[in-house]
Amino acid sequence: MKILIAVDTFHPKKDGVVRFLDEVIPRLARSHQVTVLAPAFKGNAGEIERDNIKIVKLPLSRIIHITGYSSVRFSRNVLKQIKKYVAEADVVVAQDVLLAGAASIVYAKRLGKPVYSFVHQMSWEQFPVIVSSTWLKKIVSFIVRHATKWLYKKCDFLLVPSEYTKKSLKEIGIRNEMRDVMLGIDTNKFRPAEDREKAKKAVHISPGTLVVGYCGRISKEKNVETLYEAFVKISGKYKAKLLIVGGGEEEELFREHPDVIITGFVDSVLKYLQAMDIFVMPSVTETTSLATMEAMAVGLPVLATPVGRIVDFVKKGYNGYFFPRNSVDALEYELRELLDKPDLREKLGANARISMQAHSWEKTAQDFERIITSG
Repeated sequence: MKILIAVDTFHPKKDGVVRFLDEVIPRLARSHQVTVLAPAFKGNAGEIERDNIKIVKLPLSRIIHITGYSSVRFSRNVLKQIKKYVAEADVVVAQDVLLAGAASIVYAKRLGKPVYSFVHQMSWEQFPVIVSSTWLKKIVSFIVRHATKWLYKKCDFLLVPSEYTKKSLKEIGIRNEMRDVMLGIDTNKFRPAEDREKAKKAVHISPGTLVVGYCGRISKEKNVETLYEAFVKISGKYKAKLLIVGGGEEEELFREHPDVIITGFVDSVLKYLQAMDIFVMPSVTETTSLATMEAMAVGLPVLATPVGRIVDFVKKGYNGYFFPRNSVDALEYELRELLDKPDLREKLGANARISMQAHSWEKTAQDFERIITSG
């Protein structure tokens, strides 16, 4: 079967969608021909083909730039190219609903191709965060919500990674049939450090320093500012560092504090996770949060906002705690509790590791393949 996957984020970007594609595409390619339409980030547009996988890099827009990502260029030639690959496919799966994903959905519908969309993000929650004005947020949310609903109605069904996502879609009036595809994790790779103090030394942090960590983009919807402000309030009272593994347009806002370390984007987050004592996910919107799952697999207690699938795998008092979105005071309180209680950190971290043992990428790929090939 010829499977076309249209996505609006790809290498060298590092995010949950890219991680999902890295794990699932090679497994699909064992039995199918897979073509990926993706933005040409830091690279020339064109085709790359290997191991039953063709990657088509589409040129970027010089104007449209959203949450740190440039959109695929809106032009006659690009649309013609997308339509060509849709026509050649047996099934089309959009991973986003920006230009590459949206155009693929529209053309697939016109050409009578089976078309599905994997809901990796709630765009109507994510995009309004970019603007500061309350009334403008409402306008952006309204436009994005209705554009997303229009596109989803063209899909045969939606793939969703959590009950939370399914509920959120239904709340805004999306009535598509939905199929569950839970994202996995490699617990053999993501495992606790044999010696956490040595792990700290390996990333140039002094042994004996308490490390509060975060992995992901530094962008409005990730709300790293709340974590930063909470850390600043407690930093003078502990020998502690805030380790931010990732980068983004807003990273300069946090570089001035002497106890904040920002790595920028890295090829592997594992050694940084192993150096942490506490992991914080302050995001205002998520669907799954693979970053949180990876931190838990490494044996870290988690402090997180109750968004996306996080509400399914973080259990209050068992492997972590929740704090309300944007609440600096609540996060400060939870940080103090864990920083003051090493035994509690160890207990929650051990339970976090146990919580991730049942998840695997092999099952994710099997579910994804079964659903999109059987209809």
